[in-house]
Amino acid sequence: MSETRRRASARIRPVGPRAPLAVAGGLAVLALVVQVVGGSGAGSIAPIVDEVRSAELACPAPVVTGSSARSAVTLYAPESAADIAAAQAADAASPSPAPRSGAATLSDLGRTGSPRARISSPGRTSVDVSKLSTPLLARGTGVLAPGLAAELVTTGRSGAARGLEAVACTTAQPTSWFVGAATAAGRRDRLVLTNPEAVPAVVDLRFWNEGGPVEAPPNSTGIDVPALGAVSIPLEGMTAGHARLGIEVRASSGRISAVVHDSDERGVQPRGVDWIAPAPSPSRSVVIPGLPDGKLGRSLHLLVPGENDAIVTVRALTPDNSFVPAGLDNVEVKAGRVAEFNLAQVGETAASALVVTSDRPVVAVVRQTRSAKGGAADIAFGTAAPALTSPAAVPAGSGPSGTSTRLILAAPRGDAEVVLTVRPASGDATTRTIRIPAGRTVLVDPTPKGKAGGYSILLAPAAGSGPVHAARVLRGSGADVTVTAVHPGRYTVSIPGIEPDLTALLP
Repeated sequence: MSETRRRASARIRPVGPRAPLAVAGGLAVLALVVQVVGGSGAGSIAPIVDEVRSAELACPAPVVTGSSARSAVTLYAPESAADIAAAQAADAASPSPAPRSGAATLSDLGRTGSPRARISSPGRTSVDVSKLSTPLLARGTGVLAPGLAAELVTTGRSGAARGLEAVACTTAQPTSWFVGAATAAGRRDRLVLTNPEAVPAVVDLRFWNEGGPVEAPPNSTGIDVPALGAVSIPLEGMTAGHARLGIEVRASSGRISAVVHDSDERGVQPRGVDWIAPAPSPSRSVVIPGLPDGKLGRSLHLLVPGENDAIVTVRALTPDNSFVPAGLDNVEVKAGRVAEFNLAQVGETAASALVVTSDRPVVAVVRQTRSAKGGAADIAFGTAAPALTSPAAVPAGSGPSGTSTRLILAAPRGDAEVVLTVRPASGDATTRTIRIPAGRTVLVDPTPKGKAGGYSILLAPAAGSGPVHAARVLRGSGADVTVTAVHPGRYTVSIPGIEPDLTALLP
């Protein structure tokens, strides 16, 4: 079993002798002799990699509210795989490991006082935030900081707010990218900016639509986000009338946690709600693992933010094969535009993933619509997911009451293997190993047998595994559906090395 908390040791070592300071005739002369040993200069400090000891995640306030809406934030501080293995192998004669301190809390952002929830050992906790109008801050310290994860899940039962939606709480970033939003008639999309830091942030926005770059609206730059505060921006009030929209959120000062909330109210029957999570930065290779099986309307939205046209090929992975959907081999996508491609052939009979390759960096998402009898519908966004380079936590593995959970695992290059750990609300965690053949997907039911209540999930790449990408699918009654990309947890922090700069001694 792979160890989930890796600590790489590094030594700080000065290299080379230093000459003493000489004083003669009132003139001080500094003589510094530099000796290069293995490429390191005198006084060099080697890079350091250490375990994360503090973590903060911003959780947006619920957008879907009302008497029929239910929202909860679940916090999960996972144990390491080594801890799980040690616990399973322990017997009565084995000495207990030395305790390690730490805590994980959920608190109202910007407010003092006791947290809404607190745990002091690896595990999970949930807080009802149905009536909350402020963001939450998830914080982990000590042993509960590595891999900390939290997510908001909401169920709406009536009107325009009907649907199931989920979004992961995220760390603040200098830049975030989105595609899949719109401001056409009936779309009620909003950009939510949360500043979890103690200093104000200033944000600039850039937009692209189906025709090209959008001229910057006058209120799209210099947006002030107060320290420990949030700003919610209705996009139709900023730049209306776009059927497809790409967004870059860039903090010119400070850092921001950004998400987009999508509400589709076109026609007599609302078409559903969901969050659009930030996509990875524009890349020439994008993997989207979250395409659940079933007759869902699907479309791929692609943004080429650069100045050159892109040649794009899309490959679909299924449990049985991989193929290029008709019309998606070597497709030209114009620079600066958001293109849309129908994916009617993908995912109807089996859980699938998409691999998008391009000769230019792109941003991609799959917008999916699930319909039910009586005209009910809901939407879900399949966002790109990076490979699991470290263990990844899914806090609300079970979702709200009445929902089912599935994991979609994809191995685009080479055979892959992950260790799945399920932590129920009570009782011991269970582990199993799952193998994913190269170029295929595997659908996994993580539900623990014979265990009531909620549970959390930890996915850890096995040693020597090929790249594996993952998504969690929640399905409820009727048309309710939401998809969340699974991201590797943050377990280590890197401190760059230092090389001496002798130019500081020159006049």
